[in-house]
Amino acid sequence: MTEWRHDAQGSCGISRKRLDSLLDGFVGRRVLVVGDLMLDEYIWGQTSRVSPEAPVLVLDVQRTTHTPGGAANVARNVREMGGEVMVAGVVGTDSNADLLLSALQTEGCVTEGVVVAEERCTTVKSRVVAHNQQVVRIDREWRKPIGRVALKKLSAFADAIIPTVDAVILSDYAKGVLADELVAAIIKKAKKCHVPLAANLKPPRTTAFRGATLLTLNLTEAERAWEQPIVNEGALYRCGRVLHKRLACKGLLITRGGDGVALFIPAGAPLAIPARRVSVFDVSGAGDTVISAATLALSAGATLGEAAAIGNLAGNIKVTKLGTAPVTCHEIRQFAREKPSEAP
Repeated sequence: MTEWRHDAQGSCGISRKRLDSLLDGFVGRRVLVVGDLMLDEYIWGQTSRVSPEAPVLVLDVQRTTHTPGGAANVARNVREMGGEVMVAGVVGTDSNADLLLSALQTEGCVTEGVVVAEERCTTVKSRVVAHNQQVVRIDREWRKPIGRVALKKLSAFADAIIPTVDAVILSDYAKGVLADELVAAIIKKAKKCHVPLAANLKPPRTTAFRGATLLTLNLTEAERAWEQPIVNEGALYRCGRVLHKRLACKGLLITRGGDGVALFIPAGAPLAIPARRVSVFDVSGAGDTVISAATLALSAGATLGEAAAIGNLAGNIKVTKLGTAPVTCHEIRQFAREKPSEAP
């Protein structure tokens, strides 16, 4: 029989005073974000006619916007929540790299750890949006592992900066930046410096992240890592227990969309934290928001349960926004003060 600790309120027992204290502690926390940097491009417009050339709609473009995506979106979220961010990753020598670096710098992120690799293109996700509905996504990316030169530069930067930060986030989107040896070196250094390290994983490549403080997977990723379907809470319990032991982490957080999150820890029953009922507009970037808020919470002295609850609140807020929009501490405070029954 499976045993869960169920947190009906989604607060993990955090009082308003404790929540305010932890959120206040986000300000000024130095966080190193390493991973697959992307540029999110949004092409906004309207459709009112069919093309005479083919049976497809014609988009009348009204505007085009660019925002940081992937690991860059994690950095953006950390910054919007009050943290100081150092970014490390790889971009190409194209104009998209200029747009991405400019966007990060405008957000106040330090980009000295970003390596320019001539052999790669900057990863770009272009989303065509008509009448506030995403119609199609166009990906331009290079998934091969980064070269030795870029790898050495990233490793050297991380090794030098980790002793000066309060937390590390590894953001893996399977684009080749987080090579096994780089991940192992960063985790080893973070442990040596007693710096909490969180990572989001992209199965089937998970074992390289063994020993992290907090690892996050969504439900689909957890199924892939476990190599079995998760059909009910019993299966989720078994999956989480197996993966937690395999990955030897302090906390394993499985995000479950509208069902909230499940936290697995070394001792005691796993914690099930429900999501609030909200109007979902866009789930893209929700995982980035969750790991950003949870990591900042850990750096501010939160327990794993408190960090999971704060990450869950932040993720709830994110899905009410269109695009990869960041979440602020003010929004988390306000959302936490609402009674669950009052949510739309």
